[in-house]
Amino acid sequence: VDVDATVRSTGTVHRDFRGGSPLRLRGAGTAVAFPDFTVMRGSIRDITTTWDPPLLCICHPRLSIVNAGGDVQTRSVRVIVFPLPLLGIIVAVLLILVAAYRLGRRRYQQHVIVAAGALARPAGVGHP
Repeated sequence: VDVDATVRSTGTVHRDFRGGSPLRLRGAGTAVAFPDFTVMRGSIRDITTTWDPPLLCICHPRLSIVNAGGDVQTRSVRVIVFPLPLLGIIVAVLLILVAAYRLGRRRYQQHVIVAAGALARPAGVGHP
């Protein structure tokens, strides 16, 4: 999942997000760092990182920035991850198993009917 963030510098100096203080996205037990970047005074910077979510979740990855005054600004977004291709494969396999069971059951019933008919015939009937 690509996560985009827009960072705006409203202070009087530029802001570096590099080295020991990168900008990180935290969500579902993982922390992903954005690439190193600088936001110049009075400018806006759009950045992107790739987050690898769990296979199935309703996650709320969050991005926190500590301002110069020590205030923390946090933004989060709800991400719903539902593997439709995997669900399709599971449904297809279940349908095949149900069809195979019904076909096998129908053949078994036909064999039972034939065997019951053979047992019900009187002895000597149909033989010269």
